[in-house]
Amino acid sequence: MPMASRPTSPGSASSQRSVRSYMREMSQGNGRSSANQKRRLTVQDFYGDGVTGCLMQGRYQTDTVYAWFQKRHIANGKRLIDDDGYCRIEDEDGTVHEWKPPLGIRLAMCHKLTRPHIVNAEPWYVTFHYHGKRAKKYFQSLASAVIYVTTKAQYVDPHASIVSRHGFDIPARLRGKIPRPWKWCPRCLDARKFRRVGDQTFFCRIKTWDAKKGYYVWPERKLLLMECPVCGITNRNHIFRRSNQPWSLRKLGPRTRLRKKKDK
Repeated sequence: MPMASRPTSPGSASSQRSVRSYMREMSQGNGRSSANQKRRLTVQDFYGDGVTGCLMQGRYQTDTVYAWFQKRHIANGKRLIDDDGYCRIEDEDGTVHEWKPPLGIRLAMCHKLTRPHIVNAEPWYVTFHYHGKRAKKYFQSLASAVIYVTTKAQYVDPHASIVSRHGFDIPARLRGKIPRPWKWCPRCLDARKFRRVGDQTFFCRIKTWDAKKGYYVWPERKLLLMECPVCGITNRNHIFRRSNQPWSLRKLGPRTRLRKKKDK
């Protein structure tokens, strides 16, 4: 982890420096006490901006810091999830906890994070029923949420779920393969049965096959408002509509590319 450095404003020139430059500056000394110079940064030290202090500070939003978070995320995924897709954790007393995350969670552990998952201090949370009420516990990393469900939450609620506060698109291997009435939930990273929200409706453009024209069109339709019973996301969300639309493959040859360039 990088070492602490002198506070600077997000818009200053020093805010563009990498974490390595901070470490080099601290090793040379900047007039502070030796105790402060030797203190290494924790994950919480990266955050503190925003009204609630849950956003990453501007001076740490560099490629080096982003790369460190990505490296930690991929390493935790390889360490926690085995070849069978299970997360197995053994306590000090020898008790073995076992939990199989949904396919969407397992794929997210192997793919890179998006920027909102890095700059937000708590981009994940675990939701479960406790004493008849839905409880939430927030986490900074996906690995921490998986460990919490494996060791604790699944014993309170067998249907405990991990929710991403920033949605993920449907994985390529699941496109067009989720049967009705199930829909891909971008935040739960799993297939859910969405439920109606009263009689509320809204208008949007949906991808529909036109048999006469022989290709997809985007007419405007009136739809019922639907929501996920776990995370509360609705079908108004653009990631939901993009993930649950009809998918088709189109092969583009060299001539197709040349014709598009000429049109421009």
